[in-house]
Amino acid sequence: MESICEVNFCSVLSRHLLNIFFYSRMMNPAVANEVLTSVENTLRSSPFDFQGARIISGQEEGAYGWITVNYLLGNFIQQRSYFRSVRTSGALDLGGASTQITFESDDFIESEDNSLHFRLYGRSYNVYTHSFLCYGKDQALRLQLANRIA
Repeated sequence: MESICEVNFCSVLSRHLLNIFFYSRMMNPAVANEVLTSVENTLRSSPFDFQGARIISGQEEGAYGWITVNYLLGNFIQQRSYFRSVRTSGALDLGGASTQITFESDDFIESEDNSLHFRLYGRSYNVYTHSFLCYGKDQALRLQLANRIA
């Protein structure tokens, strides 16, 4: 079986954290469930603070990226005044198997599938997010290589 997992171990203070990434939305659902079950069984018997695992949607992945970018830029906690409001930044995430675009929108978002609502630091946010599966860097490379071979 080809390698489908990229594992990144890191330690923060005295707490052990484990991030596991794999192209789960590109996998056969039965294989993805088998991988998740194996991960859960392994982590439940380890010293990691494991609280469960699931495959997140592309929209969730985009939203987490958007929140991270704006948190790191300080956009959620900057003071607002009558004359100046703090704008959030959009996020474009080029992953291995997919690309996500996420940004705050004051306009009506036609599809509920692409619309998320958050309340962070006392303010509500309406966010547009869309995930383009198969448009990640690894998928683009595969397509490029396939075109060169053909």
